[in-house]
Amino acid sequence: MGAMPQEVDLIVAHMEQKTSHQLGSRVFYEGVLGGVQVVTAFSRWGKVAAAATAMQMISTFSVDRIMFTGVAGAISADLHLGDLIIGRRFFQHDMDARPMYPRYEIPLAGVSYYESAPEDIDLAKAAVAAMIHESSDEFRHIRDLLHRTPRAVVGDIASGDRFVSTMEEREAIRTNLPGVCCVEMEGAAVAQVCSEWNIPFLVVRAVSDSADESSEVDFPFFVREISSQYSFYIVHNILRALA
Repeated sequence: MGAMPQEVDLIVAHMEQKTSHQLGSRVFYEGVLGGVQVVTAFSRWGKVAAAATAMQMISTFSVDRIMFTGVAGAISADLHLGDLIIGRRFFQHDMDARPMYPRYEIPLAGVSYYESAPEDIDLAKAAVAAMIHESSDEFRHIRDLLHRTPRAVVGDIASGDRFVSTMEEREAIRTNLPGVCCVEMEGAAVAQVCSEWNIPFLVVRAVSDSADESSEVDFPFFVREISSQYSFYIVHNILRALA
């Protein structure tokens, strides 16, 4: 899954034995990638859209795991454009049902975050490491654009239904959720759906902006030039390990 067309287009283009299914307002592509039967979809932005897409994948296509790739805004000062975050714990930074529940706790779930399994995180770490050192022309071009080799970290991700684009918002998330590396709009919703159905899940995000006033400059550039390559290679490497 990806929240933007650019995050799934290259994956769809490389799929074999491909068929498409229009379900509601989503198009799901079913086929083979890297020798593995897969389903790919553009979820659209936000937690509701991502949750609906994940639920459709589980109920209609009986998937046995879900991977979400795409972009995120950096919260950690140690992260820079092009770095990758493999999600460990997933918070909803806009969840606030006080006074009935503590801030960030998911009502009736008894938890404030959902967590990927350690073995799935290890799978993603190997896939991302292989991608970072990819010797293809595409990745030499990406390293030239970034003027550096991107790094990968395992860390916490905060999701919410707002595009964080000011220093004030960024600092509030950093203060209230001090372990969070980056912010986006879908990962925690996918994590919640998968956890409720006992489906393994992975979220790998690439830093497209610094979640502050420079976001409008960095974000369009990153999505246009880099995002689709990242998503394809991450998914392809993971599937190769699973095949």
